[in-house]
Amino acid sequence: MKKVNKQEAFQVLMEERMAAGETYIDAMTEYMMEHQLEAKQVAKLISPAFLEKVTEEAERNNVIKKTNNEGSTLPL
Repeated sequence: MKKVNKQEAFQVLMEERMAAGETYIDAMTEYMMEHQLEAKQVAKLISPAFLEKVTEEAERNNVIKKTNNEGSTLPL
C-alpha cells in the first residue's frame, strides 16, 4: 500500500470537495474555517501541482493577473 503524505491527503480532500461542486478556492476557504486555520498553515499542505491548479482557477476568475505578467501570486 502506498504511503500518503499530508500534501497528497489534503489534495485528495480538496478534490472530493471539488467533485461536490466547490471551487478550489472555496474548498480551501471552507476547510480553513472548519479547522480554524490560517492561510500560512494551509500553505504547508499545498503541493506545487495543486498550487498550479489553484492559480489557474484564480486567473480564470480574475482573482489574480495572468502569470505571464510578473508579480502575480496567490497569498499562500
